[in-house]
Amino acid sequence: LMVRKTLKAANRSCVPTMWKVMGGLKSGVTWNKSDNTFYYPNGSVIYTGGMQDEEQRESVRSIGGEGGLDWIWIEEATSLIEQDYNELAARLRHMAAPWRQIWLSTNPSYPSHWINQRLIIGREASVYNSFPGDNPYLPQSYLDMLTKLTGVQYQRLVLNKWVQSEGAVYDNFSAIPDDGNVTEEAEYNPAWPIVWGVVDGYAEGKGKGTDSYHPRVFLLGQFTPQGGLNIFAEYYKTQEVEETSL
Repeated sequence: LMVRKTLKAANRSCVPTMWKVMGGLKSGVTWNKSDNTFYYPNGSVIYTGGMQDEEQRESVRSIGGEGGLDWIWIEEATSLIEQDYNELAARLRHMAAPWRQIWLSTNPSYPSHWINQRLIIGREASVYNSFPGDNPYLPQSYLDMLTKLTGVQYQRLVLNKWVQSEGAVYDNFSAIPDDGNVTEEAEYNPAWPIVWGVVDGYAEGKGKGTDSYHPRVFLLGQFTPQGGLNIFAEYYKTQEVEETSL
């Protein structure tokens, strides 16, 4: 199984990569778009899946020889929550080979991420670091560009360090697209307790994205069973006096 947080992302990244590695039609391997599966001449198959919602999770649960898998590749693994990993690891019960294996490929994220805490620091996984210069297919212009990065981006993408942005209030916040951390699909769940947080800001400053932008923010959220914080409502505005009601 090749899997990303969303099936759409897997089909856009994992599938083209594998198709190129296998040599396309010359290899005798076929790709069936309707069931997102590679079929090998010897009977082996590689499935493609996502863990975005219950429908995609159920699809993953239903695939595999005799109810299990031999090998799983999780691409952009930091976008998956720990529950996703646990559910996938529980699928490694097929017996085509005398071993079963799960791979996670990713760039580093914040230090408290479950991958860093559990698999790397906790030594549940073997870790193989690779650096940009190790990839012979990267153009020199790209490598030169990476040397110009600064701060947390340089430390993560070039030095492979699990670091957090200085001054961050929420140490697990990330705005990287498709990483599963920030989504427009967060909704209120009546089964979970509600928490709230407020920052009584005022200044517009130079606008969003600048150090001088300091809005009043009111958040409504819920802690999920997976340990995450689901923000389902947000209010923010600048240049409001303290007495202004919401």
